[in-house]
This record gives sequence, structure tokens and C-alpha cells, in this order.
Amino acid sequence: MQLLLKGRPNEVLTSELESYARDKFSRLEKFLPDPATVEVVLSDERGVKGGVDKAVRVTITEPHQKNPLHIEEISEDFRSSIDLARERAERMVLKVRERRIDFHRRILGRSQRILSETARQTAAIPGWVWKTVRRQLSRRGW
Repeated sequence: MQLLLKGRPNEVLTSELESYARDKFSRLEKFLPDPATVEVVLSDERGVKGGVDKAVRVTITEPHQKNPLHIEEISEDFRSSIDLARERAERMVLKVRERRIDFHRRILGRSQRILSETARQTAAIPGWVWKTVRRQLSRRGW
């Protein structure tokens, strides 16, 4: 997983805040495939005026996926915004991952069920029927 951190304006991203964000978002590594990219942008909307204006925007781009995941959290300080964004990102990544796994389980489960029913039905056919079917197919050139 590649983690990109940016600050807008540039003074926002201090070394302490960068290490905090890296520590928090590095936990997503166990849920994302290796060539995934996580871009975190920290921005102070109103500058020194203060208030609820510390925004964290996260964009998660997975390989072979059309649409990246976008998350935005705004609060009074960057640490709480980072925490909220990480929790939300983790939930979204897990949700997408579970959807993908459930889809494949449904497809595989359905095909396995069909194959087992076909095998069960085939096993119930007596041998003389198989011989007759083979004889007729060979006469027709199959």
C-alpha cells in the first residue's frame, strides 16, 4: 500500500501530524491489496480563524477498480478528523471487500450445487441406458 500525505496550505502538515496520520492509516494495509494507493489531504479551510474547519480528505484507489473511494471528515482539530476518517475508511474498505467475497461465494455455491445435483442425477441412471445413448449417438456421428 502506498500512502501519500499532503497539506493545504503547506504549513498544516507538521512532522508530528504526519507521523500520527501515517500511524493511523497504515492500519488499512491489512485490508487493501499491495498496489493500492491511499491519498490523505489535510486542509485548514478558514486558516487562523478557528472553528470546525480542519478537513481530512481520503481517496483510496484499488487496482482494477473503476471508482476510487472518497471520504471527507471535518472537525475542530486534525487528530479527531484523522481518527474519524480512518474509522470510516476502514468500514468502507471492509464493506466493499465483503461484497466482493459474498458475490464470489454465491456464484461458486450455486455452480457447486448445480454440479452436485447433476452428478446425483447421473449416478441414478442405470448402465443399460448409458449404453443405449452412446450407441445412438455413435450412429449419428457424435
